[in-house]
Amino acid sequence: MSFLNTEVANAPITRRSFIAVASIVGISTLFGSLSPTEAFATTWSAATKATLNGVTFTYQSGIDALGKVTATTKITASKTVAAGTMKAQAVIVKSLNNNIVKSSEVKSNKRGTSLIVTVTLNSLAAGYRSKGRVWYSGSGWKTCNVAAMPRSLAPELSVNEHGQTLGTYEDVERGAVPDLVGIVADSGIDGYAYWEQFDAEDASDAIPVYAEDGTTQIGIFTFGDK
Repeated sequence: MSFLNTEVANAPITRRSFIAVASIVGISTLFGSLSPTEAFATTWSAATKATLNGVTFTYQSGIDALGKVTATTKITASKTVAAGTMKAQAVIVKSLNNNIVKSSEVKSNKRGTSLIVTVTLNSLAAGYRSKGRVWYSGSGWKTCNVAAMPRSLAPELSVNEHGQTLGTYEDVERGAVPDLVGIVADSGIDGYAYWEQFDAEDASDAIPVYAEDGTTQIGIFTFGDK
């Protein structure tokens, strides 16, 4: 015997009739088995481990670019550590020139074993990489990347008319910290910010972005998702 007669089968489906049928045959019969899907398809860097003061810290950086670009930096400890033992920052850079596009604020852990920091760029465009930074138990800042970067000698940096060195976030990773680091202003214009202002743990919510001369302000760079 057919479950639905001809008259009912040919009738238009309304919300009420849909719910009635679903309650009898089950949602899984109408749509197949439902299973949760991952919210992100994150590409992770290789995990880096370091042991300090009897605690092993593991950290890595990841990026999800299937939707809006989201960079994640995470660090875990092998045992419970006090608040403030770990710090992290998530950073998105352009693949083309390694200029900083978006960065979270520096965040510290609460008492526990992990710290995860994310930052999201309101763009669907490709061409970005995640370059996170972590700090643990007085170690000094460490970087972690999605793609392996060649480790060569520190590069020679270009110098502007005022004798200030110009560089990128990649240069910082390779041991050559510039006075001015390549950065993208909130307006989308490429420029430079003073590294000491970007790197400050107590940095303000926004810092100035300058032209190559380091004095002509062309915009601002805002930390986090503000």
